[in-house]
Amino acid sequence: MQTPSGKVNYLQDENKITLRMFNRNVTLFPTKKIGVTNTPNIDLAHEFLNEILKSLINDANKDKEN
Repeated sequence: MQTPSGKVNYLQDENKITLRMFNRNVTLFPTKKIGVTNTPNIDLAHEFLNEILKSLINDANKDKEN
């Protein structure tokens, strides 16, 4: 999957990263929670997480291991 262009903001003191992608803000928290904004309802948020974000995170983890 092609990584979308966007902006990234890492807050070192809070150890969290916020990405701007697919017209959404996505925040990855150190507690392994994920926040997604600009999504009309919870079902579309789950769809975004399962179909798009999950693949990106898994691909990044595979790249890190190699």
